[in-house]
Amino acid sequence: MKICPSCNTSMPDEAIFCHTCGKPLVSLTKCPICGHLIPKEYQNLCNSDLLFEVKGVQFKMKYVEGGSFIMGAQDNDNEAYYWEKPSHWVKIDSFYMSETQVTQMLWNLVMKEGPFSFKGNANPVESVSINECNVFIKRLNAITGRKFSLPTEAQWEYAARG
Repeated sequence: MKICPSCNTSMPDEAIFCHTCGKPLVSLTKCPICGHLIPKEYQNLCNSDLLFEVKGVQFKMKYVEGGSFIMGAQDNDNEAYYWEKPSHWVKIDSFYMSETQVTQMLWNLVMKEGPFSFKGNANPVESVSINECNVFIKRLNAITGRKFSLPTEAQWEYAARG
């Protein structure tokens, strides 16, 4: 099933336009959420943000247009770590990234309870391990039927540089 990026309506795989809002259902060569290949003639028709809801909590995935950038620290940056050098060109495909950090409310709905030091439903998740994050992603995927993932280092830096 395809999901309309504007209204989140489920559509048959053969659908090209959403029957509810009329917008194109395709935006990338390969969907960053489900991995589905999109026919070339329908690529880049729509680059909408995606809104998701899990047990009443909404979060937005922002569309990030791919491109190239120089990743890493500049050679004259004396405060950079050795592994941040040398800087190099990186090409990034378009992808989706969460508009905000995962909130404790969303984490608690998916994982039950978190070991947070600064508690608050709207606060970002902190004090969790990479293993716990991977379990969170796995459970979130099971709940939503999607293929969310943590951003790669290159995706994170590219998005952060804006």
